[in-house]
Amino acid sequence: MKQPVIGFWTIYTLGFTVALPVFLYYNAEDLPNAGPMPGQSAMLSFIYLGVGALLWLIAIVLYCRLFLVQVFLSRRRLLCTVSEGTAIPAKILEKTIKKVRGGMEMLDLKLSFTNLSGTPVTAVYELNDARPAERRFEPGNSLDMRAYDDGKEIHLLPATAQVSVKKRVVAVYLFIFLLILSFAVGYLILSYHWESQGYGWRFLKPWHPWLLVPAINLGLMFFGGLLFRFIGKATRGGSHLRWVLYGIRAKATITGYRQTGLTINDQPQIEFEVLFTDKWGARQQVAHKEIVSLIDLHRLQAGEKEIIYLPDKPREFLFYENLSLS
Repeated sequence: MKQPVIGFWTIYTLGFTVALPVFLYYNAEDLPNAGPMPGQSAMLSFIYLGVGALLWLIAIVLYCRLFLVQVFLSRRRLLCTVSEGTAIPAKILEKTIKKVRGGMEMLDLKLSFTNLSGTPVTAVYELNDARPAERRFEPGNSLDMRAYDDGKEIHLLPATAQVSVKKRVVAVYLFIFLLILSFAVGYLILSYHWESQGYGWRFLKPWHPWLLVPAINLGLMFFGGLLFRFIGKATRGGSHLRWVLYGIRAKATITGYRQTGLTINDQPQIEFEVLFTDKWGARQQVAHKEIVSLIDLHRLQAGEKEIIYLPDKPREFLFYENLSLS
């Protein structure tokens, strides 16, 4: 699993979801601390206070779960993979050096091995070689891999992989957590001091930044998750590890194909009508959708094509040529 990263676009987005609501609120014509407080019941004010506290609590818990806690959960899963994972002997067929940085080589290794269903598979595996002078990953060499499936995620690592936590990353995540906590608590206290005018919590409104900021960010997180899930399904993106480790190869026949009308990054989605027979002799006729590059459209044709499917879900398959370990 790839660890979420706080980068430029995250900070850029926060500028709109945090700084902009605060700026607009305090630059409105009817400033919250100008003139007498508008009439509002104390009960409604406490409801807004409770809703805001709940929103901030959810936001803080989600942040900790997605970033701080995930660092250590990922480390534990990777350690379990190396120490308890199922051994899978692999052979290196090809080696490509993608980049060299600080004496470390970033490699694409084409591996061949027999998966846990007894199916021979070949796929490309990305690996960072910190000791390139030892030439451990030359074509023809063997590579002892470890596979671990905890029911939620699947990991595949070399048995010699070194697992560690980057202290600098944890420090950044912890610093941002303290900023979020300070904003949630400190801004509420300052708002009360500046805006209450002796009327208690009556200055709180649904459009007050203390309520609006967590609401906007939680909403973006929710709809962003739905969007990425939709794109992942449309493009057949995400990890192929389940197919790599458990898939069964089969010859299939493409009986027809058509464009669905959906495009992602100007690349069209194609729906294939595929017919194949699974290991139990059952004929499967499946409509399979995936994004196809514009430069590959002219190569599409009906006829025989190799697939790899999950034995427990034979209608979920990939075209074998698209199989990847990345």
